[in-house]
Amino acid sequence: MIEQQEKEIGKTTYRVRQLGASKGARLLTRLYKLLGPSLADLLRGVGAGLGDMPVYMLADALKTLAERLPDGELETLIDDLAPTTEITRDGGAHWLQLKNEKELHFAGNYREMFMWLGFALEVNFSSFLGDSTSLREAFAGLIARAPSASQSPKGSTGASTESQAANVTQAGL
Repeated sequence: MIEQQEKEIGKTTYRVRQLGASKGARLLTRLYKLLGPSLADLLRGVGAGLGDMPVYMLADALKTLAERLPDGELETLIDDLAPTTEITRDGGAHWLQLKNEKELHFAGNYREMFMWLGFALEVNFSSFLGDSTSLREAFAGLIARAPSASQSPKGSTGASTESQAANVTQAGL
């Protein structure tokens, strides 16, 4: 039975419907090939708690992912999951298909894009992964440790001119 879940991320509510079994199995196979080594690096550090994970373990996981991530794969993953996602910003009065809105909706808002992506993957694969707390913590940790668009780079002498809209309130995965 195909289920759906809703989650508020930032100022948007996302409603994600599970993929069918065939599409889900193909996506899961791609994800394992792509993310397996990176997640292994990352989950080694989650055992002690993400907050206590040495930064080098995150660096190792990101390096492994970067080496394995083919050009266009992230876009393909988003394109695979967007058709089963609807969004609303008005309390549910009007729902829009994310596949038609994603270019404008996520423009300059990559943190929220990754948070939605994590939620969409959780909706689709949490029954397979069992208690996906460690996976959610790991993914949330990558997002939380990523520099905010509004942070000034090290050595910067001026204040950031980025919009406060770039700072999305982090919702738990």
